[in-house]
Order: sequence, then C-alpha cells, then structure tokens
Amino acid sequence: MNKKRRWRLSAKIFVLLFFVAFFVAKPKIITVDTGEASLVKQAAKTRPNETQIWINLGDVYAKEGRYKEALQAYQQAEKSNPYHPRIYTCLAVTYEDLHRYEEAIESWKQVIQLQPAVANSYMLLGNACTRAGRLEEGLSAYQKALSLDPLHSQAHFHLAKAYLKMGNKDLALGKYEILTILDEKLAKELFNLLQQRNYL
Repeated sequence: MNKKRRWRLSAKIFVLLFFVAFFVAKPKIITVDTGEASLVKQAAKTRPNETQIWINLGDVYAKEGRYKEALQAYQQAEKSNPYHPRIYTCLAVTYEDLHRYEEAIESWKQVIQLQPAVANSYMLLGNACTRAGRLEEGLSAYQKALSLDPLHSQAHFHLAKAYLKMGNKDLALGKYEILTILDEKLAKELFNLLQQRNYL
C-alpha cells in the first residue's frame, strides 16, 4: 500500500511538472545560426581579417533575409579591406533592403570611386537616389550610366520612370522608343506605365 501511494504521488508530481513545463512556462526563443551561416561564422572567428569570409557571411545572412546581420558582416569586411568594391556593392544593396537609401547612395558612390567606368553602378546609384526622392541626382546618374553604355536597357528604363515622375512625357516616350529596340520586356512594362498616365 505504501509503494502504491508513493507511485501515485510520483505520477501526480510528474503530471504537474509536465503541465508547468509545457503550458505555463514560456520558453525563451533563441536565434541560432544553423547550417551554412554557422560554418561561415565559425570561419570568420578563426580568421577575422579575411575579407572574403565576412563577405560570404553577409551573403548567407542576406540570402536568409537577415539584413541587419548581413550589414554587420559587410561592415566587418569593410574594416578588413576598405578598397574592395564588392563590399560597397553588398553594403548598398543591404541598405536598400533596409530602406536606408541615403546610406545606400553613399555606398554606391564608394563603388563608383573604386570602379568609375562601370555603367551598372551608376544605374544602381540612380535607383537609390530616386528612391530617396533625389530625382535630379538620379537623372544625372542614369545619364552617366548611358554615357558609359548607350545600350544599357535598365538605365533607359529607369531614366524613363524618372522622367514620368517629373511629368516629362516627351522624354519618357523617347526612352520607350529606344526600349522597343533594346528590350521587349522592359518596353512592355514602360508601355503599361505610360498608359496609366494616359500618355499613349
């Protein structure tokens, strides 16, 4: 009888502890790096001055949508090598993902300072400027991109969108004509934007 009472008491205690553990106590949620991020993070700890490791870690975080952590990794990469243009490209894209357009603009300018003859960098600077509401600077950046690469369809497209924002129908239509030759998909997208404004 005594054993039976002990067993019942132990069972009641077990049920009570189970109830408390799973229904009352609120577990603390901890973010843990798993998989690829964990491996790259470990490599960064053992070789903290290797720029590419920090870039790789930032890339992994960005791919997972962990933009603040990606930004920290890219900033660490910048500390280890402030002359690496890819770092500033990654920083700019991450700032844009975080809607921090002014900082993105500064990072694109760093990319351009390190590689001044790359049309795509000017086009991306133009995008950041227009998102920040700096249309005149955006126009200038798009025009510089086109002076380096007159067939850059994305630059023509984004320049046309900037013209639309400014209400300049004729210049936007001119870019549409160019895009019908360069890029059918972008021409169609611009056509739809022009129709929405009753320009066609």
